[in-house]
Amino acid sequence: MTDLRSDWEDGGDWSGGDSAEADQPDALAELATAAEGLLVMSESDHPLEPFRWSAADPITPETLLAYLQLPIDTPIETRSLEAFFDPLAQDREWFDDEQRVIATRFAALRDLIADRLRDVTVYQVGTTRITALIIGRDPSDEFVGLRTSLIET
Repeated sequence: MTDLRSDWEDGGDWSGGDSAEADQPDALAELATAAEGLLVMSESDHPLEPFRWSAADPITPETLLAYLQLPIDTPIETRSLEAFFDPLAQDREWFDDEQRVIATRFAALRDLIADRLRDVTVYQVGTTRITALIIGRDPSDEFVGLRTSLIET
């Protein structure tokens, strides 16, 4: 098995290759562009980092824990795309112009993921320091997504 956790810590992309169909824009590149500069707010703000899952194993909670080298009893939750992004994409009446732009960008990113990927799942792994993974299949049937960290105390 590949040690994906060390790739994350080093800012790697897990794959080292692009095999998207030539006539299709690369979904991962589109996600990277849409997520650039966005920070997911929790008790600490973290960027959304694109990745391609190049492992042969299917993605399950168990394989995620194995690849992250976490104990099998590490809490892992699944959420919908909307449940993850809707709080970030919500425009609140007290927002200033910059906050409205950020909320609009999160909404556009959510919509892009829903449009370009299928079978999307959001995994939240751990407690306190949570690794959030937004994973789906691109048009060439590869798993791609975004990852970030959340701090919840």
